[in-house]
Formats: sequence, C-alpha cells, structure tokens
Amino acid sequence: MKKKVILSGYYGFNNFGDEAILYALVKGLQEDGGGLELLVLSENPLQTSTTYGVESSPRWPLHRVLAACKDCDLFVTGGGGLIQDKTSSRSIPYYLGLNYLARRLGAKTALFACGIGPVSRNWQRKVVVRSLAGMDFISVRDKMSSSYLQEWGLKIDVDIIPDPVFSLQPPGQEKGDEILAGEGIDGHKPRLMIAPRNMPGQKEDIRPWWEIINGLKREGFAIILWPLDRPADMNLCQEIARGTGGVNILEAHYSPPRLLDLMRSVDLILGVRLHSLIMGAVAGTALVGVSYDPKVSSFLETFDLPRDLYLKGLDPQAVIRRVLAVKENLAEEGKRVEEKVIPLRQKARQGFSRLKELL
Repeated sequence: MKKKVILSGYYGFNNFGDEAILYALVKGLQEDGGGLELLVLSENPLQTSTTYGVESSPRWPLHRVLAACKDCDLFVTGGGGLIQDKTSSRSIPYYLGLNYLARRLGAKTALFACGIGPVSRNWQRKVVVRSLAGMDFISVRDKMSSSYLQEWGLKIDVDIIPDPVFSLQPPGQEKGDEILAGEGIDGHKPRLMIAPRNMPGQKEDIRPWWEIINGLKREGFAIILWPLDRPADMNLCQEIARGTGGVNILEAHYSPPRLLDLMRSVDLILGVRLHSLIMGAVAGTALVGVSYDPKVSSFLETFDLPRDLYLKGLDPQAVIRRVLAVKENLAEEGKRVEEKVIPLRQKARQGFSRLKELL
C-alpha cells in the first residue's frame, strides 16, 4: 500500500516562488519511484492537481482539511516563509495548527526547509517552540531561521536544508531562446530580467524603477519584467512599463522548468523577489540582488554577493553601476553562481531522503 503524504504550504495563490517550491517537492518525493501518494492542500485544488499531476484538496474550511488527513502517514509543512507574523498574524496558527491536528490523527509531522521569522508577538514565539517540539522532523532553510529558534528557546536539533528549488537541475538554453523569441524579445542585445516588488504593506514610488530601466536601456540592455506574485507584481510591472518605452513584461504563466529554460537564456537577473534569485542561481545566471527582507540578504550572503542595495530608499544610480559592473564579467559571474549551487543541490536532495526515512 502506498504511503500518503500531505503537503501544506502557500499553494494555489499564483505566487511563483511557492509554486516552484511545490514543483520541486513533488519532483523530489516522486523520484526513484518512491511509491508515495501525494496530496496538496491548495487554494485552487483543480489548478494544482492539473499542473502537478497529484491529488489536491482545499486548504480550508477545517472539516475539509481533516477529511483529507484521514489515513495520512506524513504531514509536511513547507517550504517557504510560512512561520512568521509579518504578512499575517494568522499564518502561524494556521500552519502549525494543521500540523498539530494531523499529529493527533496519527500522522508523523515535519517542518521542511521553512523560513522562520520575523515573529514580533511573544505568544506566537511560544506557540512556534511548543509546536515544533512535538514534530518528528524539523528543518529550516537558513542559519538565520535556526538562530531565531535557538533564541526563542527551542532545545532540540534543527536541520538546515536549502530551499527545495535548489534541488532542480540546471536547464539547457535552446528552449529558453525559443521562449524569448516568442515573447518578441531582442536576441541581439544583452538580456536583463528584472523581478520587482513593493515593500510589504506599502505602495512604493516607482520613479526609481523608471530611472533604472531607462538608464540600462541606454546602455544597450533588452529589459524583461517578471511578475512573480500575481496580480500584485503584474500591476507593478505594468505601472513601471508605462514610464519606460519598449519594455517587455513576461505575462504568460510558465511552469518552473520552462522558466528555468528561459532564465538560462537571460544574461543577468536583477531580483528583489527571493525566488527570482534562487531560480537564476539554479540556471547559472549572473545575479544582482536588491534586498527588502532579511531572507534576501541571507541568500546574497550565501552566494558571496553584495548586500548594499535596498528596496527601501532605492538608489537608481547605485543599481545601474552594479549591473554594469556585473555585465563586464557575465560568464565568470554565472559560472561562480552555478558552482555555489552544487552543494546546496546535494543538501536539498538529502532533505527529501530524510522525509522518506520517516515513512
């Protein structure tokens, strides 16, 4: 009989980063003919089931989730930045509450490659520590997350497993060239993909982006705007495009492997969104990061990339100078990034083995 595994995360909301995590999780758990029955809790079960070829069930209301948990062998929370109260005070009670209920129903439970923090409310920190203490396996995606748990008083061992997206193989370039040609993007200029976002809870002044893009266009770049979280990022990209003539927006929904193909054909990625940088790293593309959150700064530190560009108070000229500096050594930068991914890929795949061992 197949073992039943439930995956719980921020799935079905058209956030590309979380969808890439889900794709990597499904792929990693199904490798080697693992004989697992996967079920994903999703905001859009039909879309999730169709896209990933797995069973899917609504992530709410509670009675639907409990029905899905019947006969569950392993309940996996993650990955992604789920354990925090910055975007919503309901995230921690939701994710850890479901994990607790699955445990009460007899399932083994795991926190997998999650980001921890920030958690500003002391009672939420206590909930996190008590909930994790009862799990069968705990892993976080970076040292910063592990440090938070230690500070809050968690006394048990915590594994550090990189974001599951790092487990994906680097793609070829030919299919990416086809995608870019189909999008009408000039193949004779250096291609720069930009993944912007607003500061959480704020509507940013987009004039710095106009200055950045117009300046880089004058330097000969073909610009592609990539909205990872829809519709918020799409609206932002459309506002940016209105102030810059001749900028492409990647409007089509591409699957993670197709996006990796595309990113292999891009010369440089200017990323604010974390998973634009992670996907770019997997594709072996040169990177420039703009930090809006400690998780982005942590990524840049891991890859020995500069951490002095910030979304808050964005300095257009500093961004332009950094992009032009990287442009001088695109091949070397891409190769250096790709080499940094190799040990992360191995550790991410070891994480899937740890989950299977629980079964």
